[in-house]
Amino acid sequence: MVTLSALFGWFIARCIVNPLQRAVQSAWRIAEGDLRVVVVAEGCDETAKLLQAVSRMHASLRQVVGQVRTGVDSLTTGSAQIAAGNQDLVAVSTPATAAPAAQEPAAEHAAD
Repeated sequence: MVTLSALFGWFIARCIVNPLQRAVQSAWRIAEGDLRVVVVAEGCDETAKLLQAVSRMHASLRQVVGQVRTGVDSLTTGSAQIAAGNQDLVAVSTPATAAPAAQEPAAEHAAD
């Protein structure tokens, strides 16, 4: 009877501890920035619900990171286009600003 109780206790502890360990390991990996982790939630008990919540959090975090990456890509493209436009403006305006400066010495000689 004691052996059966010990075996039953070990089985129950394993049913609770293993899913909790998986949840903790998944949460730590996600917290460290590893979004490649796969969170498997099986069953309908409290530990399974915890794993489902971690899985949902993981999916939401991946979605947010994807949106941020898309935004960064858009900003990078926009910045490059603005820089190219600025270079075009500099190229167009440089001869126009240099022309009055070149005319000043000629005007000084004409006044002499």
